[in-house]
Amino acid sequence: RFHLSMEPADAPPDPRASLRQVRMAEEFMAAENCRPITLHAVARAAGASPCAIQIGFQKHRRCTPLQFLQQRRLALARSLLTAEPARTVTDVAIDCGFTHLSRFSGAYRQAFGESPSETRRAAASRDGRFSLSG
Repeated sequence: RFHLSMEPADAPPDPRASLRQVRMAEEFMAAENCRPITLHAVARAAGASPCAIQIGFQKHRRCTPLQFLQQRRLALARSLLTAEPARTVTDVAIDCGFTHLSRFSGAYRQAFGESPSETRRAAASRDGRFSLSG
């Protein structure tokens, strides 16, 4: 048997995801931004193992894939709350893929230093066209 590789035929695959694979994972997450996503689906889309994607994100993004996805979704929620203050916080949270509203609110406050409703209220007062009831 001949092998084109210099590695033995039974060499295990590289357990680290390349930067290209991390970017592919990010693109997949962006396309599936607000749907439930599993680590296995992200890894499959990037052509890597789940372990390799975990390691790749740690190396190239200094966070886990879940943390990256949550940051992305929180930024989207902030953008929506600012641009569309007439929408409810609940609707925005659900539309951004959050199913636990108290966890969403806590993560939002930790990320931005204010609650989602404070962001919404501030956007509405700047806009002046909306009256918010809560």
